[in-house]
Amino acid sequence: MTTFSQLTKTMLKTRVNLIHKVFGIYLLVTLVTCFYQTLIHGLRITDWLMFSFSFGVLASLVLAVILAVKQERVWTAPLYRLLPLSETKLYIGNVLTNFFSWIYFEILVVLLTFIMGPTSFVKILPIMNNGSFLEYAVGAGIILIFPTFIWCSVSLVHLLTNTFSDFLPINIQRISRVVLIIILVYGLGKISNLATNSFTMIFASSQATSDANFYLSFIYLILTTIVVSIINIYLLKNWVQATPKTA
Repeated sequence: MTTFSQLTKTMLKTRVNLIHKVFGIYLLVTLVTCFYQTLIHGLRITDWLMFSFSFGVLASLVLAVILAVKQERVWTAPLYRLLPLSETKLYIGNVLTNFFSWIYFEILVVLLTFIMGPTSFVKILPIMNNGSFLEYAVGAGIILIFPTFIWCSVSLVHLLTNTFSDFLPINIQRISRVVLIIILVYGLGKISNLATNSFTMIFASSQATSDANFYLSFIYLILTTIVVSIINIYLLKNWVQATPKTA
């Protein structure tokens, strides 16, 4: 893994294997539930879509948590931090791998939902034709980018906690990490709310419509993710080091 392409290929391979495992469990739970409901309670096959969608949402939440853990382990793993690659490339490769893995999983969920109830799936489509293509594109963009924003925010808390705790005595670092995490989450939440309110007030003064605010929220999400990522890269370059494994 001496190049950016090799790094992303290796990371993507492990994440795809994870995606397949989570999807396999999701598929098994969905099929077992649908067959049970059909045989015992007389559920119509056309209603299988409901279970596929519900379990798909749950599986997506579980996967988001697992991917967050996978991403965080890279920042202090000697295997990755000692590679002849810059922290910027490591960060971008790690985040992009999570992002594309998430998209891949959501595509699988949509395909399974369609297969489980194609008739019901097609019937839902006319109901969704009230908006424009741009509105649906932006909405899909928010759904896909929001997890990345959460992962980057988690990384910010993680890296800041590691940075601050290094200045504290070793015997109180575990307790201090918990306290620091609570303080950082609270502080970052306050800063985020302040930035959101300021951002809204700036455009509200120009009498922006609700549709415009919808598009602006997408822009705000992207800009915030970029800013958080710049801070994370700075912390990786200057403060956070690899954590050696203990026997």
